[in-house]
Amino acid sequence: MHKARQKMENLAEDGAVRPPQRRTVFWILGGLILFALLAGAAYIAGRLMAGETLFPPRDVVFGPNTDIGLLPPTQVPSTHPDLEGPFQRREDNSLFIARAATGGPSGPVDAAGGPTIEVVITHDTLIYADVTSLPSPGDVIEGGMLRLQAKQVDTIEEIGDGTILMVWGEWQGDRLIATVLYYDQL
Repeated sequence: MHKARQKMENLAEDGAVRPPQRRTVFWILGGLILFALLAGAAYIAGRLMAGETLFPPRDVVFGPNTDIGLLPPTQVPSTHPDLEGPFQRREDNSLFIARAATGGPSGPVDAAGGPTIEVVITHDTLIYADVTSLPSPGDVIEGGMLRLQAKQVDTIEEIGDGTILMVWGEWQGDRLIATVLYYDQL
């Protein structure tokens, strides 16, 4: 073994062959590992920026203590509602909805601490009632997401205490003129 090493050193002195140095090997391996890590991070960042998830949705068996996601009905706009909250009262063609205490136009305050917002219902307002049936225990929910179901109704007469509302429309001062109203009786 000693002779082989001495022979390599002699060849290195002559310029023919140079023994591999440990530093060079470590730098090359380190560079390859770093490149692989950066490539993986770039791939994951690209997927996240494209709106994908890292883990595919999973099917969920509905039962006690099961967390499922809710998707809005297909009939309502895909944007966030302009206003959502519990029903407070009705006067003619106006509904009054409690809003959380943060943000929004100022006005009368409901018992929960937020302002009460007037929502005006016109003859052009599309009104949808929730008709979603909860799954039975043991039902499989594809992707862990349950799509809410809605049917179009003609009046707001069913809306009362214990109703949660989502409203899309146009703000006029501190009132919201509703173009789409979706409600759920709790």
